[in-house]
Amino acid sequence: MDHYRNQKRRCIYLDDYDYKAIRETAKKAGYSFSAFLREAGIRGKVKTTHHLTAKQGVELNRIGNNLNQIARKANEQTFLEPGTLEELQAIRQSLLTLQEGLK
Repeated sequence: MDHYRNQKRRCIYLDDYDYKAIRETAKKAGYSFSAFLREAGIRGKVKTTHHLTAKQGVELNRIGNNLNQIARKANEQTFLEPGTLEELQAIRQSLLTLQEGLK
């Protein structure tokens, strides 16, 4: 409790709907209720953090493995094998699809 000694505590009144809406929005953004209100009050907006689902995490690992294999081949050779550019374009598209899923 000592870290709150120099801080000001304020009470606000919310109806159930507003409380639940703020709580859920804060949770989705990765903030506690209080931190969310501070961010919104001070900065006027809240920067959200994205959390990957298990499926998205697996997909991201797969993409990373493919990139590592291509980088390893590229470092071993003075030229890229046929099809490497297509592989890179497919990986780029996978990353774009994954990014869209985070929005």
